Amino acid sequence: MICQKCHKDNQAIAQFCVKCGSPLKQESIAGGSVDYLKEARDYKESKMWAQALDCYSKVIESGIKSDVVYKERGNIYSELNQNEQALADYSKAIAINPNNDKAYNNRGIIYGLMNQPDKAMSDYGKAIEINPSNDKAYLNRCMAYAANKDNDLALADVNKLIDLDKTNGKAFAMRGLLYLECIKIPAEALADFEKAIELEPTNFMYHFLCGAAHFDNNQHDKAANSFEKAAEINPEEVYEQLADFYKERNQPELALSSFSKAIKYRPNNDNLYYQRGFMNFNKENYADALGDFNIAIALNPNDASYYHVRGCLFENTMQDDSALADYSKAIQLNPAKVEYYGCRASLYAKKKQYSQAIEDSSCAVNMEPNATHYYCRGNMYFNLNKNRKALEDFNKAIELEPRYHEAYYKRGLIHNNQWRNEDAADEFSKAIQINPEYFPAYLSRGNYYLYKKHYDKAFKDFDKVLKMNPQNGHGHYCMARLYSLQKETDKACKWLSSAIDLGYSDVEDIKKDEYFDNIRNSTCYKKIIAWSLRTQ
Repeated sequence: MICQKCHKDNQAIAQFCVKCGSPLKQESIAGGSVDYLKEARDYKESKMWAQALDCYSKVIESGIKSDVVYKERGNIYSELNQNEQALADYSKAIAINPNNDKAYNNRGIIYGLMNQPDKAMSDYGKAIEINPSNDKAYLNRCMAYAANKDNDLALADVNKLIDLDKTNGKAFAMRGLLYLECIKIPAEALADFEKAIELEPTNFMYHFLCGAAHFDNNQHDKAANSFEKAAEINPEEVYEQLADFYKERNQPELALSSFSKAIKYRPNNDNLYYQRGFMNFNKENYADALGDFNIAIALNPNDASYYHVRGCLFENTMQDDSALADYSKAIQLNPAKVEYYGCRASLYAKKKQYSQAIEDSSCAVNMEPNATHYYCRGNMYFNLNKNRKALEDFNKAIELEPRYHEAYYKRGLIHNNQWRNEDAADEFSKAIQINPEYFPAYLSRGNYYLYKKHYDKAFKDFDKVLKMNPQNGHGHYCMARLYSLQKETDKACKWLSSAIDLGYSDVEDIKKDEYFDNIRNSTCYKKIIAWSLRTQ
């Protein structure tokens, strides 16, 4: 969306971000350089960027110092996404001719792509200062202002652009985008999009934007008509953009339908299958999602993200070995993606392969030493009973993120394992103070209060758990222990029975739990145990 990003991969706006071109008389170039320049421009016209780049470079290597040639080669570098080289060529053009407003405009685009908005706006401003009629510089600066949420300045620039040329459909469309996405006045946006369509009736994007404004104005039938008109002009582009539009507006069914239509026109586009698969995945349509991911991978077997998300699907459907294979393939293809290691580490931990989990977690820590990665590795050490190393990682997580309540809780569990009960209780209380809805800390602190025979405090903590999560079997079990210690047999049996019904069914642990000694000989306890043994 234009208020959130400028000069990024946004199809609705990309067409408005325009580089400037200018003619260079061949008579100003001597010798064989004329031929190279002609060839370069011919290649550029045919979008044969590599060949064009080679010819422009030969012109420059011949000794020609022309701001226009450097600017034109900069345009080729820009097309090839070689932004550093483009920036150098535009800067060279400006050094040769400080009044080249087009080079300033184009360099501003590169600065925007490199996330340097202040430099971008400065260059656009310089282009306008040199040439107050440079419509492209106004348009690009308008987008930069909008991305920076300077809506008034953006609106002033696009109004100036319209004043310069009231037949400029692109300017009306840009102002419509401002009203639609930033200022949030769909009716004003509609008027501008309709004017743009009047000026350029075959521009599919204007019809598309008109549909977007209708949709955001709750005129869904009119929106559908506008989208259909856009699709009649350019179905290949429209259905893909329409899918993204519906996805942004949380309309999954419409988005899925649009992705399917886009695939009809672009059956070999792997990303479309991936996007449709991802939406089906989120809707838990796992069979459809898997089919799409498989096609995406068949079309493009070198995209790590495809394997990663298919691995997530396999893990969600309890196919852990297949998930592990896909996570590993994703890492093989893109070993620099830290989240891939995190997912594989979690899966290793789930399979109780903690050594491999620690290895992957350590990779994540080394790549991005943040609180989350230290905490995750600490969990692996904790599961291996390597308490010292676990404690070091939890301490580091808290150092980096002092309100990391889970790290305080896990640190409390380590203290509890080491019979440092008061220290453990303090950690549980810190976790609760940070996040009063974190019920594991209430359970653990409640058990500490049971141990200390502070029954009223224990009851409050267990009751808090059950209010937050009434079906928590562990909470029911803790209530049973509490009432057993207080020799309230009927209540203890009631809670123990419900705990078992909710899945707390390890009878041997129950039989060994000394907190049930007070009810061990009761009829209700014996019935519960006998029933549990029969149903195991």
